[in-house]
Amino acid sequence: IVLQYQFWGLKISEEAFEITLSFSGTNERLYIPFDAVVGFADPSVNFGLQFKAAKADVGEINPGEMQDIEDTGDGNFWRFVSDDSDLTTFNGHEALKFEDGTLQVMNIEGFENTDGYTDADVQNATRVTWVDPGLALNKNGTRFNGGEGIWFYEIPESFRTIPELGTVPTKGVIFFTTKGDNRVWAYDIENELVEIIFSNELIDSDMNDVDNLVISPSGDCVVAEDGSGMRLMVVVPNEPPKILFQITGNPASEIVGPAFHPDGSKLYFSAQRGPGGLETRGVTYELTIPAQFRN
Repeated sequence: IVLQYQFWGLKISEEAFEITLSFSGTNERLYIPFDAVVGFADPSVNFGLQFKAAKADVGEINPGEMQDIEDTGDGNFWRFVSDDSDLTTFNGHEALKFEDGTLQVMNIEGFENTDGYTDADVQNATRVTWVDPGLALNKNGTRFNGGEGIWFYEIPESFRTIPELGTVPTKGVIFFTTKGDNRVWAYDIENELVEIIFSNELIDSDMNDVDNLVISPSGDCVVAEDGSGMRLMVVVPNEPPKILFQITGNPASEIVGPAFHPDGSKLYFSAQRGPGGLETRGVTYELTIPAQFRN
């Protein structure tokens, strides 16, 4: 990064600096964590510094929280926030005992304690708050129609940006599905924003009960179908999804348990029953991803 005569909006915090630079006549906003800076040089005075990079907290977005979605027609999206006394260690990693903490449910701004939203209402990032669930379960909080799959994805540091309604770069996103209305959601943990990234309004051949989902190492959202279509779909936010894989001739089953190899080279998934239908055992598949599509 070269700072000379043309730069705008220099903003410095304790953790990073932001600046706008011009690339081929196009202005771009950059966010650079100080932990990512390994050197500094001023050639005009022959001066330079080298910095030792700090160890990154990889995979530790907030070890004191856990989120889950409820599989009912009017369920909640739940969060457990642990007290300090609830933290423990397991195999050298920080973990929760789930004994002392606060249980909360999500409220989407404008749709508190109800389910009256449409695709258009939440198709863009919308703020959320967290509230007590109430004395009777499902009394408070926005309602979700049939929660199913849920997956946490940590965004690589070089791709982290500040969303329009956010205040800090997004580090972690929770993706989840609601099969009762065939929607796929994304929740920005740091900025507490949620949006619908897929619904059946975006596809000609409707998804038949969105179910399990997985995020590839490169950030692709792959959703399994709990229905006769037997498809694995790549969800592109707010665009028609792409069919990755389809099993034909086996309508009495569903695709379950998609999971990627850590290097993105293979995708594993199962069909609850084999081609013979209800009387046959399940089948597990291994799909090799061509190298050019792994990143």
